[in-house]
Amino acid sequence: MLKKNNSLYFIDKSEKNHFLFQIISFGRNDNLKFIFNAKNQGTGIIYSSKDKLNTLVKPYGEITYHHDGHMHYKLPTYTESDTDDYKDRIKRTPLNQIKSWIPIIRYTCTDYGLNKKNTSLNQIFLPRNNSIFNGTPFCCIIWLGNFQNPNPQNTGPSEIIFRVNGIAQNIDLITWIYPISPSPKIGIVPNTNITFIESGNPVEIVDFTKKFLKINY
Repeated sequence: MLKKNNSLYFIDKSEKNHFLFQIISFGRNDNLKFIFNAKNQGTGIIYSSKDKLNTLVKPYGEITYHHDGHMHYKLPTYTESDTDDYKDRIKRTPLNQIKSWIPIIRYTCTDYGLNKKNTSLNQIFLPRNNSIFNGTPFCCIIWLGNFQNPNPQNTGPSEIIFRVNGIAQNIDLITWIYPISPSPKIGIVPNTNITFIESGNPVEIVDFTKKFLKINY
């Protein structure tokens, strides 16, 4: 059962729209699906996880947060042995037990050309910010929190903290976006010794602690 479907976009300094990610709420119980690229549109996202200790380059993929707190990558088959991504699920807080803001996903945008999706329902545009969306890389941290939590405060004009209300029962979402200057990263093709330079937009499931934060709440 589909409950909610929103797609976030940003506008760069040349007035071009770019798809950031899509949030879908579905199922009899609350489940969340995060989609970072579009099928059949030639996009490619690097899915990486510190828990799995490898990097997956996929033409399309999703990250799902289930009502019981399990997160996992939902990806197309990479090899014959890579058919069940659910076996690699990561346990987090059940949705109905989330109280304070918790970070769940980090998405690093280095190539705006990958941030594309021709059409979307329920488009939400982030505030314009030429200090961030100027063609240079930026990082997007996705947070979940109880709807009663106040908005965190920005620590400066070169970052955005943007809230999406009601993505699940009593749960809101916040995107924290700030510019970065990343150095090239080396990835490894799963089940091989082949290395490559990560030139796409990496997305990973994360588990940061409060000492990581620049925001206060």
